[in-house]
Amino acid sequence: MSLAAAEFTGLAGLICCLVGVWLHWGMHERIANLEDEQKDGTLTEDQAKSRSSFWQIAAPVITVLGVLLIGTALYSRLG
Repeated sequence: MSLAAAEFTGLAGLICCLVGVWLHWGMHERIANLEDEQKDGTLTEDQAKSRSSFWQIAAPVITVLGVLLIGTALYSRLG
């Protein structure tokens, strides 16, 4: 992998990691808001569960993807 491609991959990994951390950071507030919307009748129980499970799956997946991209960039330049 060329230096430019490794830098781009590493930068993309860093951005993914930061987005994942941001999603983790606000997840409890988003889930609480979903529960409030369900209690208000704005969302059905199924909609609230599906949105809650999306946030609980998306945050770790994006964080792990970022770590893998950074690892790939490092491995390609060091190995």
